[in-house]
Amino acid sequence: MEPPDRLASSRSESSGPTSFLGTGELAGRIRDFDWSSTPVGPIEDWPQSLRTTVSIMLNTQYAMFLFWGEQATCLYNDAYRPSLGHDMHPRTLGRPGAECWSDIWHIIGPQFSAVMSRGEHTWFEDQLVPYDRNGYFEEIYFTYSYSPVYDESGTVGGCLVVCSETTDRVLAERRLLTLQALSVVAEDETATVVPALLSTTGRNDADISFAVL
Repeated sequence: MEPPDRLASSRSESSGPTSFLGTGELAGRIRDFDWSSTPVGPIEDWPQSLRTTVSIMLNTQYAMFLFWGEQATCLYNDAYRPSLGHDMHPRTLGRPGAECWSDIWHIIGPQFSAVMSRGEHTWFEDQLVPYDRNGYFEEIYFTYSYSPVYDESGTVGGCLVVCSETTDRVLAERRLLTLQALSVVAEDETATVVPALLSTTGRNDADISFAVL
């Protein structure tokens, strides 16, 4: 049985201002981050709506990302971490959305604004969002939803993004269709097979940028 002073210490830690964060890498980073330098403000002053949303986000294995406030201050969980690659983590944490997502803000900025200004919830399937996460631009696809998070005043305080990266599946399906089309073309007469092959590969310039026969 633990000594009374140790039990008291455990209770104090579990009921502290950051106890709602849980465990994991991002929980630790959010706990240690200087939020007073951001529009979100010190973590001990966070409204209950933000605390609850962050707690849900950090304690799930599904990839989630949170934009909070008009500046779209960024928070995310461990499951979302791989989608940031080598270059965007951890520098994305606590930064304005338009700043850290400058590559694709023309795509996701209007989606964020629709949530914040009109409370719209949206769904996008296999959406192309190319950005630089490993030192070069990648063809990246996501299926994701944008949902409003209401604060204590009843207005939209933030935007919760629940997502799944589908890049591998989208690319594999596209390349498989090209291979299937090529296998059919290869059975044509010799006189027509060469132009048919070039025409077929030309319809998939995302994977085959140049071909010569």
